[in-house]
Amino acid sequence: MVRLNLQYNRVDNLGRVVLLVTPNQGSEAADHFSDSWLIDIHVPTAKALGTGEKSFPKSLIAPYYPIGIIFGERKSIVNDPIIPGDDDGLVSIEATKIDCMTDFIILEVGHSMMRYVTEVAEQAIEFAENGALKKITYDQQLMLYLLIRTLVINILKGKQKENSQIEIAASY
Repeated sequence: MVRLNLQYNRVDNLGRVVLLVTPNQGSEAADHFSDSWLIDIHVPTAKALGTGEKSFPKSLIAPYYPIGIIFGERKSIVNDPIIPGDDDGLVSIEATKIDCMTDFIILEVGHSMMRYVTEVAEQAIEFAENGALKKITYDQQLMLYLLIRTLVINILKGKQKENSQIEIAASY
């Protein structure tokens, strides 16, 4: 909806725009369920979000502003026959991407939960302020893993000491 609004209402000093799991190329799930009576009753606008050349997403022009896309991935085999590749439960990763995007990140969160996750908000603010989404490098991931591992080991050692002291005290 943001892209449609900005297509017809140009804002010269707009700045940056963040899209959350927007089906920029359409949604394979919308294609799959397009003939379902449930779509007609519950979500008639979903029919317009298909992947066909005349679909709503394909009717939009390329944005004139910087775009950061935040994608939420939810692993599930249930929708594999419907949505090819990795997806968030409704939209595939590839359907979210757009040629002129400035940045892109995948977070581990399902489509409908995006609005409730703090990391999503933090990433959106990061892009709005700095023009880039905050990536964690492999080295940072490794350091974080080692830090957490060390903390867990120390906590477990502390529990062993506590348990030993409790056993000694209980024996008197």
